[in-house]
Amino acid sequence: MVKTRKGQGDGSPRLPAVGIGVLYALGATLALSVIAGSLLHVTSLPETNLPTFSVIILLLSVFWGGTAASKTTGERGLVQGLAVGMSYFLITSIFTLALFRSHFTAGAVLQKALFSLLAGALGGVVGVTRGK
Repeated sequence: MVKTRKGQGDGSPRLPAVGIGVLYALGATLALSVIAGSLLHVTSLPETNLPTFSVIILLLSVFWGGTAASKTTGERGLVQGLAVGMSYFLITSIFTLALFRSHFTAGAVLQKALFSLLAGALGGVVGVTRGK
């Protein structure tokens, strides 16, 4: 393996950092989902807001996961963030497919993939610029 001047290696994502980022993202998804569900329960917000809440939760969660992954390594934020976004997308898609087969449409899958990758990439870049 060729080492760069900082000793990083070949430019591939660091799996421990990606794992940390995915755990942060999944934890944030769980926490934000509980908060959104509580808001819907105790306020007069209509349930028609669920799709909007879902997108906001996905974006915030994956952004935070990408930030955590790239802050862990301090390098290659875009790569780390994209890896977190792709991993999050795959994990949540498998979970969704296992539980709710009828809600899997091509448009929804494409939107979720795009949002996951963009939020992860942006979070990764922000995380590496903010440092450890």
